Amino acid sequence: MCAKENCSYVKNICAGEEDNSKEYNSDVCKNVLIWGTGDTAKLLMQKGVYGKIIGYISSKPNTPIFNDKPVYAPDEIDVEYDIIIVAVIQESVNVIYDTAKKVNLPLSKMCFICLPDTEEVDAEDNFRKAQPFLSRINQAYLPKIKRKTSKTDNGAYPAFCRAAAMDTAIFENFRRDNVYTNVLEHVSFQLGQKYLDVITGKGRPEFTDADWNNFFQNDLYGNPQVFSYIIRGNRTECSPTTLRYIKVLQDILMLFDPQNLKSVAEIGVGYAGQCRLLTSYIETISEYALLDLPEVLQLDRRYLECFGSTEKIRFVDGTKKLDTDRKYDLVISNYAFSELLRSIQDVYLDSVILRSNAGYITWNRISFEELDGYSVDELLKKIPGSSVIPEEPASGPNCIIIWGQGK
Repeated sequence: MCAKENCSYVKNICAGEEDNSKEYNSDVCKNVLIWGTGDTAKLLMQKGVYGKIIGYISSKPNTPIFNDKPVYAPDEIDVEYDIIIVAVIQESVNVIYDTAKKVNLPLSKMCFICLPDTEEVDAEDNFRKAQPFLSRINQAYLPKIKRKTSKTDNGAYPAFCRAAAMDTAIFENFRRDNVYTNVLEHVSFQLGQKYLDVITGKGRPEFTDADWNNFFQNDLYGNPQVFSYIIRGNRTECSPTTLRYIKVLQDILMLFDPQNLKSVAEIGVGYAGQCRLLTSYIETISEYALLDLPEVLQLDRRYLECFGSTEKIRFVDGTKKLDTDRKYDLVISNYAFSELLRSIQDVYLDSVILRSNAGYITWNRISFEELDGYSVDELLKKIPGSSVIPEEPASGPNCIIIWGQGK
């Protein structure tokens, strides 16, 4: 890829082929420093970096050599370089940025895989600087806009969703990518078995072989990690995330009258796996609104189109002003509403939740503890007729907020 000797290009293993990006100037070999020696940096190199990697940076070096290259402390860089690629997780990037400012490293020669919380780093400019040095799949992780509405609106996740929607090679494996599995598709085999035990428990609605075959179709796309489970006497491979979605479907069938569920809204929708199960099983649903980030909705549309028409699906950009005139028979949210900023929770409360006859919201503590979100007690006061039931099986200190049962 690069004409000069010793200029490194790491094969794009994820896509399974050499990258053919036209942005890279193969006549010029640039010197690259990678800030980071952990898993994020290793994945970055595995998926493709253009240029001559001349060393690594670590805030607290514990080894002088990494990948046969020197490791520098931020204030001890003594080589000429063209770019520093900061390859650390979101939780560490602000510390890296502060360190770079402290030792007077030029931001003009730095690009970030995850954006720090500062106005000095512009998302579009960051993407432009990084583009010549990164393979196509690495570029997929780079945010082009800076926005903060939720725990997952972190730059890398929405950027990856957009890339998976647009690129077939990425879409084919998106449910195994580490950026995606940090948000979804991380249910363990053991927790999946617990979901299955609940689904097949006494007093629960029973699904037929045809129903299960329909549910298994959720795993046809995105190459999720599947495990072997005994289902209706047969050993079958299934994603534990799909088992979670089936359990939620079953809860809804038990708590609410399916005949009354014509319009459904889902806040925070992942790849729309829950939507596909509900709309394929509950025939009365004539409208299903997916509310999420625009990049996530791009991926949802591509996933759902694999199954045919999306005529009854509304893809609603949650970053824009929401329609306050619509009403819904049911609103659901799986660990998503409880990961929004309080200001965004207020928007969804006014526009969706308080305009829904019934609701099923699986609540975790993330927004309450990290983003000034509402507590359970505050939400119970805001949502008329709401109550709490335990999450079963428990995946953490969570609960389920419900209202409108039997309507």
